[in-house]
Amino acid sequence: MDRTWIPRFLFAACALHVAVPAAAGQSVGGSAIVNASLGTTVTGGHAESVGFGIADDGVTVTINAERIHVPRRRRANGTVTFGTVEVRFGRTRTTRFSSYSLIAVGHGVSSPNEIGYSPLQERIRNSAKLLVLGVGTNRNVREHLAIFADGRIAFIVEKDVLWWVFPIRAGLAYRF
Repeated sequence: MDRTWIPRFLFAACALHVAVPAAAGQSVGGSAIVNASLGTTVTGGHAESVGFGIADDGVTVTINAERIHVPRRRRANGTVTFGTVEVRFGRTRTTRFSSYSLIAVGHGVSSPNEIGYSPLQERIRNSAKLLVLGVGTNRNVREHLAIFADGRIAFIVEKDVLWWVFPIRAGLAYRF
């Protein structure tokens, strides 16, 4: 199945978000943003991410480095480390809690810890691709500082096997 349409769709959605207001003579004022989050997975693992990007009132686009540790996956546990491009749709500059939806695509490395693994063996590293869908909420606590929390489902393809994980995370975002 050809999955090359996903990054193209995300690029087109972001380009339209900038091009349509610019063509109408409206300003396209965005601001830089950095964020960091920590979380857990439904199965008891943990998730961490850091990222930077551009935030506007309706759309935020970030480039993230993420790591998810997944315990008890089949006969192994392991860690997936990847880079993602994430797009959030929803209001971000509000003094109340506001909701957003997100979609992200990424590529990375899966490092399973096989049962019976010996330290003398070479580490196993598999290429992994993923698609992330989620919903969340955010709230500005200061002029440039916001808190956020979201729940996501990450579909991961590793060695032609599809599996998924449910990370729940909370973090801080600083807008310049």
